[in-house]
Amino acid sequence: MKRVLFIILLLLILPVTLAIWLLPESSDQEYGIKKYVIEKENEVGNSFSNIRNGGFVAAQDDWVFFKKSSDYDSPSKDFLMGRKEGEDTNYKIAPNHLRFINVRGEWVFYTSSAFLDEERLFKVKLDGTHRKKLAESASYVQVIGNWIYYYDTVKNGFYKMDIHNNKPIPLFTVPGDGGEIFLVDDENIYFYIEPENSQGSQGKLYSLSLKSNRAKKLNDDIHYFMSIEGVDGQFLYYQEESGLFRIDKNNGQKKRLIIPSTIIVVIEDDYIYYTNQDKQGYLYRVTKDGRNKMLLLKKNAHNINIHGDWIYYQLSDYSTIYRVKTDGTEDMLFQK
Repeated sequence: MKRVLFIILLLLILPVTLAIWLLPESSDQEYGIKKYVIEKENEVGNSFSNIRNGGFVAAQDDWVFFKKSSDYDSPSKDFLMGRKEGEDTNYKIAPNHLRFINVRGEWVFYTSSAFLDEERLFKVKLDGTHRKKLAESASYVQVIGNWIYYYDTVKNGFYKMDIHNNKPIPLFTVPGDGGEIFLVDDENIYFYIEPENSQGSQGKLYSLSLKSNRAKKLNDDIHYFMSIEGVDGQFLYYQEESGLFRIDKNNGQKKRLIIPSTIIVVIEDDYIYYTNQDKQGYLYRVTKDGRNKMLLLKKNAHNINIHGDWIYYQLSDYSTIYRVKTDGTEDMLFQK
């Protein structure tokens, strides 16, 4: 009898839960920023370094958009929020666990994985309406201009879609593993393919032309581990077993900038921000040539995202958001 009652209760609750998660295109008035005026539309939805670290904070104009985590063990209680700088009011935009937040114009693009193994790609207007699923499987979403780039974790390849018609276009199927962490820069995609065997077959850094869809090696170095961290006009930055490096995108020459033990790296403007595993996760910054090291924060910082003059970070509970100025001053609570 108890089992029958449990099944009946489950059948009653499940449709309601799913209905909340799927949230139809015309959502209720609980969600959204109703008086948002776009002053300067983002060309890029979020920086790659932020996306590399979960993309839990994005910004446009004088607004900050972020993931509010109610309970680390209950992703269904998470919300996409918006707040105007200088004000205390938070606006709910969409529900449920989310990552890779990109904001462009009146739209927010992000992934959600509540109740599913694969992260689905969604978009929603800033006023909380027209929430729509765009792809069944997406990771490391990067919105640049009128294109959404993402890695399909089921089909194991790179895709793009127009932000307006939302039709996926296949770009490249990645052989082996390792392509999920990719970076879009100008007319190329940079990615790493893990070695197939101990002899280092593959295990190299590649660039993929967005014009020809042809991939080529940046150099002949073999890497048994690699993590792409960021890019600027001349260099691609990455971690391997022996430290943080930069490689010239044109000639393939590389230089080590930081010795091992870095965990989180963010490339922003003229600096490299990173946490040091040997120093209790403290946050440092150096100039892009690896010099002028400066201690910014004596905390074990996680999930670093940077926007403007602010570094957003979390501690080990992964729920509360703090922020500190990029020069290490004004460390404060941002969202609990």
